[in-house]
Amino acid sequence: STVGAFTAGSAVAAFLILGMTGGIDVVALGSDYDGISRRLEMPDCSYMPLLEAELRRRKYSEEDIEKVFHKNALRVLHEFI
Repeated sequence: STVGAFTAGSAVAAFLILGMTGGIDVVALGSDYDGISRRLEMPDCSYMPLLEAELRRRKYSEEDIEKVFHKNALRVLHEFI
């Protein structure tokens, strides 16, 4: 059961808030879940297809999904490193 868990839907809800504040170009995946005290539906990277499916369900474009998964992080790394 995912009741009370931090789910793919929870993550996408956070993306929506970030996206409304700074635009989709500020949203990127991290490598950990520091600060999340609830049980995780996605405890490791093998569960990322759940996140992709949730983004698709919410009608994110292919370009925006790619930005969230890797393009935004790579852009920041190239700009600042």
